Amino acid sequence: MFQRVIGFILFAVFPMNALAVGPEVYQQYGLQALTPPVEAAPLDANAVNAGIHTLQQHRGEWVLLTFFATWCGPCMTEMPALQSLHETLEGEAFVVLGVSVDDTLPPLDRWLKKKVVSFPIVHDANKSAEKVYNASSIPLSYLINPAGEVVAMAKGARDWSRTLPLFQTLLGLEVSELPDINAPLAVGSAPSGSVSLPSTVVVGESFDLVVEVSWTGQIDDYFLLPPRVGVPLGVTRSASTVTTTGEDTSSTLTYRYALIAEEAGELAFPAVMVRYQPIAGGAEGNVAVSVERVLVLAAQNEPNRFYFMLAGVVGVFMFLVLLFRKRPIKESLL
Repeated sequence: MFQRVIGFILFAVFPMNALAVGPEVYQQYGLQALTPPVEAAPLDANAVNAGIHTLQQHRGEWVLLTFFATWCGPCMTEMPALQSLHETLEGEAFVVLGVSVDDTLPPLDRWLKKKVVSFPIVHDANKSAEKVYNASSIPLSYLINPAGEVVAMAKGARDWSRTLPLFQTLLGLEVSELPDINAPLAVGSAPSGSVSLPSTVVVGESFDLVVEVSWTGQIDDYFLLPPRVGVPLGVTRSASTVTTTGEDTSSTLTYRYALIAEEAGELAFPAVMVRYQPIAGGAEGNVAVSVERVLVLAAQNEPNRFYFMLAGVVGVFMFLVLLFRKRPIKESLL
C-alpha cells in the first residue's frame, strides 16, 4: 500500500513522459532497457567524499548508479563525461552515484584527491553491492527511476555527455540541440604508446615497467583495453596501477607494473600490445610498442661484506695491541 502511495505521488510530481519512456528511447542512447523494471536493491554505505548515502534517500530522483575501480582503465576513461553530466544537471532531480569496488580504500583516496569528480562516491568494502548488482565486469551502470526501479543498464565505457538529451527528457527539461547521437564525433590523432624500463635491475628488488598511451583529444574519445604485457621466465608481477591525465588538447593513460627478477642475466620482453576503440564509433586499432632489454645484476652478498669489515676491524685492533706491547720493551733498553 505504501509503495502505491509513493508511486501515485511520483506520477503527480514528475511529467508523465518521464516515467513512461519506452525501451526504444533508452536503446537509442546505447542503454539496455529492463522490461519490466525491477526494484533496485538497497544500497546503504558511507560515501568517501559526501557522507552517508542510500538509494532510499534519493527516492523522487533519477539515479545513475555506476560501478567502477581506480585500476580499471575504461572506468577512468568515462569519469570526465560522468562529471560533465553531473555538473550540467546539478540542482535537478538527478544524481550520479559512484560505487568503487577497489579492494582497499587507499587507492580510492589517492584518486579522489585529484578531484576528477565531485559526485558522491561509495566504497563497497565488503563487496555486497557488487554481488547484488552482478558487477563482476566493470564499468557497469544502472539507471534507477524516481520510484526506485531499475529501468535500464549500460555495460562498458561510453561518452555519457551524449546522453544529456535523454536525461533532460526524463526530467521534463528543455532538450538541448545536440548533433545526431549516431553521427561520429571528431577526435584527434589515434593513440600512440611508449614503454619505459630501467636499463639495469638487481635480483629480488622491485622495478617498474611503465606503459603510456597518449592521443590528441579528450580522455573520453577512446576506450582502451588493458595492455597485453608479457614477462620473461624468471620475472613475476607484484602489483599494477593505472592513472589518467587529460588536458584540453591531449590525454594520457599510464599503466605501471611492478616486477621482480628472480635470477641474474639479460631479460628480453615481448612487445606490449594495446587495443583501442573510438567511443564515438569507428574501427578498432592497435598500438604495438617494442621493449628494450634489461640487464639483471646479482644481489650483493651482505653477510660477506659484513665479515670482511669485521676482519678489517680485528686486524687493526691486533696491530695496535702488538704496537703497544713492543713500546715498553724499547723504553727499558734505553
